[in-house]
Amino acid sequence: MSPGRECAQVRAVTTLQPGRALHREQIGCTPTKRQLNYALYVMAMAQIKRATPGRDYYQRKRAAGKTHKEAMRCLKRRLADVVYRTMIHDMETSLLPAG
Repeated sequence: MSPGRECAQVRAVTTLQPGRALHREQIGCTPTKRQLNYALYVMAMAQIKRATPGRDYYQRKRAAGKTHKEAMRCLKRRLADVVYRTMIHDMETSLLPAG
């Protein structure tokens, strides 16, 4: 499995390929993933409502012809990347020996 798809599963943001139908059990929609997806949604909405880099990103996606849902999915993916990188960084720094 490629690192991007593995990370997407951790983040609970699933990318669907056009023309490919996935059944609910293939996506693996668990309560935890729904909670993560909702948290990303709230973060994305907060970004869109205020003058933030996230809002600029969302508006660029809309200007590029994406629908609201598609642009939100892109923004949520970007926010999930930030959260994931922060978690990895925190984990790496917390494992450093005190010295």
